[in-house]
Amino acid sequence: MKSSELMKLSDLTGWKVVEGYMAELKHGLMGYFPAVTTKDEQPFVCLDKEVLKKILGLLSKREFKVEKLLILANEESCQAFCLGTLKYNWEMERESETLDIITAKKLEEMNSPKFFKWAPGLIGDDMSTEEFQVTLEFAMSNI
Repeated sequence: MKSSELMKLSDLTGWKVVEGYMAELKHGLMGYFPAVTTKDEQPFVCLDKEVLKKILGLLSKREFKVEKLLILANEESCQAFCLGTLKYNWEMERESETLDIITAKKLEEMNSPKFFKWAPGLIGDDMSTEEFQVTLEFAMSNI
């Protein structure tokens, strides 16, 4: 669904504003390198911190951060819009695309490293297992 289609809905039943979580690589460069699904290389959100934590354990060990987002979500269809992006794109007269919501049930079906990866653009595994665990605990405690 595109944001223009959302704007045409007269009945927003099933859509609600909730807190969501998204992971992205931490780096000192310009750019956005989120965790993505391998199916379509698109970012996703989780409504449950524990689900995101499990996904992060499936990804290659890289330095990352977890963002807490205000999202407009339809849990039945597992679609969401980040409200900040939706507003920015609306002001810039651009479309926003929905993000997939990865739920515990969906993760159970996809529970394999082959379904998730970091967005391409930054190269290399840059952390030890111990550094990854510290990053995971720090990122999850700060949201």
